[in-house]
Amino acid sequence: MIVENYRPGTFEKWGIGPDVIRTIDPRIILLRISGFGQTGPYKNRAGFGRVAEAMSGLTNLIGEPDGPPMSPGYPLGDLIAGIFGSLSVMMALYHRDLRGGEGQVIDLALFEAVFRFLDFDPIQYDQMKVVHKRTGNRVAYVAPSSMFRTTTDPKCIDNSARVENSVECNGIVGAWIEQHSRDEVIEHFDKHGVAYSAVFDMEDAFRDVQYRAREAMVRVPDADLGEAIVQNVVPKFSATPGSVDFLGPPMGAHNEEIFCGELGLSKERLQELKDAGII
Repeated sequence: MIVENYRPGTFEKWGIGPDVIRTIDPRIILLRISGFGQTGPYKNRAGFGRVAEAMSGLTNLIGEPDGPPMSPGYPLGDLIAGIFGSLSVMMALYHRDLRGGEGQVIDLALFEAVFRFLDFDPIQYDQMKVVHKRTGNRVAYVAPSSMFRTTTDPKCIDNSARVENSVECNGIVGAWIEQHSRDEVIEHFDKHGVAYSAVFDMEDAFRDVQYRAREAMVRVPDADLGEAIVQNVVPKFSATPGSVDFLGPPMGAHNEEIFCGELGLSKERLQELKDAGII
């Protein structure tokens, strides 16, 4: 079992990529955790929890309705990814050790893990074009929200100084950002390898190229809706990929299986309960 938490391509650059690892032992399970996943146009960007929270849409849901988006103030994205990682390893071990399979590669993107936690937001936007907004949920806020290298201001020279002078340092960064468009900021940050994300809402997620490249959302047929978009399976398994086959059965679809098969009711008694409007 190997856990990797580098930008995609780092293991390959070191000569220990998945293909090499499999020649050593095909039973090895490799969990690859990265900000944006092993594929897609954003794969080489730096990323960590706060960046994933912004791109997933979570950050945009926190704060006062008339105020700016806010961070949870805690590395929630990292913790959520850790949960998905541990569960995915358990599933891979089950496939290997109890079902006679081999090892495999698990591709876990931080932003997809957090996005999966947004529950009904994608289908709500898909079906109703409603963008979930902030409702004033107050959380502790920790500054600064980004780290920047500078040699011109001793108050921002290192992390300790930036934390001590967070208001002033954030003001310097904010003043620069206000002079540039969103695309210009993205271009500069990409050029210098800054870990960042624009603060997404659901409309941004639906049109973003990384979401599309990663197939982070999937369109699923449904008897009532015709079809609807929901989050795809997280994470991505190389040997046992998951899929979203349906959005859930209609109410009462398994009544006979449960009431008759598990609880021992007769079909006649089940019909009586249905006719009486009890179930």
